[in-house]
Amino acid sequence: ALQDFSSAIQYDRLWPTAYVDRAGIEAQRGQCAQALAAIDVALKLAPHRKPFLDMKARMAANCAPASSAPPG
Repeated sequence: ALQDFSSAIQYDRLWPTAYVDRAGIEAQRGQCAQALAAIDVALKLAPHRKPFLDMKARMAANCAPASSAPPG
């Protein structure tokens, strides 16, 4: 699915939903920096979309970068 969203972005760089969907997958994989970067692009394209703002807030609160994870 991640590749599909990346392909969609290559096809239409102005489609904010593709960035949001890619951000969701990256966040689930623990790729927080990439996820937040993708959601930031979506918000630049659609700054007033409340679901995108909510998703960024949830990611910022819940997605811990791998470097801050406790040693395992």
